[in-house]
Amino acid sequence: MEKISNPTARQLIMLLWERGPQQRLELSKALGVQPSTVTRIVNQLLKNGYIEEAAESHIEGSRGFPSKQLFLKPGKLLSAGIFIDPDRINSCVVDMMGSLLSEESKPIKDASFAAVMKDASTMISQQIDKLGRQREDFFGCGISYPGQHFTYSGISRDVPYMPGWPQSGITEKLTAYFDIPVYHLNDAKSACLAEMLFGSCREEDNFCFVWLGHGIGGAAVIDKRLHIGKYGHAAEFGSLFPKTQPRPSGTDLLQVLRKKGHQFEKMADISEDVLRGKHVLDWCLRAENQLRDLCLTIACTYAPEKIAFGGQLPEVIFDRIMDGLISDIPLAERVISPPKIVRATMDKRPHLGAASVPLYIGTRATV
Repeated sequence: MEKISNPTARQLIMLLWERGPQQRLELSKALGVQPSTVTRIVNQLLKNGYIEEAAESHIEGSRGFPSKQLFLKPGKLLSAGIFIDPDRINSCVVDMMGSLLSEESKPIKDASFAAVMKDASTMISQQIDKLGRQREDFFGCGISYPGQHFTYSGISRDVPYMPGWPQSGITEKLTAYFDIPVYHLNDAKSACLAEMLFGSCREEDNFCFVWLGHGIGGAAVIDKRLHIGKYGHAAEFGSLFPKTQPRPSGTDLLQVLRKKGHQFEKMADISEDVLRGKHVLDWCLRAENQLRDLCLTIACTYAPEKIAFGGQLPEVIFDRIMDGLISDIPLAERVISPPKIVRATMDKRPHLGAASVPLYIGTRATV
C-alpha cells in the first residue's frame, strides 16, 4: 500500500495501536527519529484520514497551549487475515483498533495450492465488498499455514500436510491471487500473535507459545516483540524432538489410532468413544511427558514468564494434557523461576493473528 509503505509510518501506527493516543514528541522519542520526520509522516496520515488529532483538556495551573494527541481513526485502516490448516480456511477483516469486522470459515475440499488460494482470495474479496471498503484502505493480507516460512526470502519448506505446495517464490505466488499486498508467516507464529494481541498473554513481556495441530510448532515473544530469527523460523520447538521418536502431534495421534484399527482421516473424525478410550489415554500420557520435557527446555533457554499452549487437538485430549502440565511440580523443582503454563484462549480465531501480520512483520518482529 503506497500511502503507508514507509516503515517508520507503519511503526508510528503500531505505537498508536498499542499505546493509545500519543503526542508528536512522545512518538519521536519512541521511534528514535527527528520531530520533523514525525511531523511529515503525521501530516500525510492526517491527510489520508487514517489518524486524527485532538487537543487535551487544558490542565488548571499550566501554561501554554494544550498539547495535541494523535490517535487512530476507528474503522479506517484495515487488514485481512487468512489462516489455513489442512482441513479448513479461516479468514477475517479487522480494523487497526482490533475490532473484528467480518470473518468466514470453510472446509477444504481440494487441498492443492491453486484451489486453496483461489477460495481464500474469493473469501477476502467478498468480505471487502460486503463491508463496502476500498482496497487502498488495507495494509495488506496476512496468510498463514504450516511449515517453516523464511519470512524475508519468500521460501517455505517442510509442509508435509500440504503436499505439492510451492517452497520458493512464495510471496510472488501468493500475491498473484490477491489485489492487496500479501505477507506470510507460519501457523504457529500467527497463532502466537493472536494470543499476544488478543488473548491470554496480552499483559506479558516475555512468553513462549507452543502450537499443537497436525504438527507441532512454536514461537517466542521477547520484550513484547515476536522473535522470528534471521530467516523467520526461530523457536521451531517441534524440531527439538528426536527424529527417532514420534512427536506429540495430531498426525502422530492419527497414526497411533490407525495401528489400533481406527481408520480416521482427520482429528475431527475421531469418535467420542475412542477419544475417551484407552488408546487415546495412553497417547495423552506419553504426549504429556514429552511436552513437560519441552517446557523444561524452554524454561532453561528462554526463561519466559509464561508458556502458552494452543492448537487444534480435540478438546478432550487438550484438557487431559493441560491438566497434567498445569498441576505437575517437577518443573518447579528444576527451574529457579518456573514459567506459568497456560491454555491459549484464541485457538478458535487464529486468523486474527494472521490479520496482524501485514503491520507487525514490518514494524515489530525482531531477528
